[in-house]
Amino acid sequence: GVQTCALPICYAKVLGLDIYLFNLDSEVKLEIYNISGHRVRELVNGIQELGLHRIQWNATNDHGQSLPW
Repeated sequence: GVQTCALPICYAKVLGLDIYLFNLDSEVKLEIYNISGHRVRELVNGIQELGLHRIQWNATNDHGQSLPW
């Protein structure tokens, strides 16, 4: 199923996420949305293998522009 969670990033310069996948092959889509509900960054979109995946986001949008704090 789909799981959604909100992570506050008010003071972080880089957000690190550890994701553990329990199925052999899993479809994963990880996106960042702003407070207005607009998608600003797609971090992962596709099949990921079993195991631990470390993902970092440096507070930029899909075009590499820094987002306002």
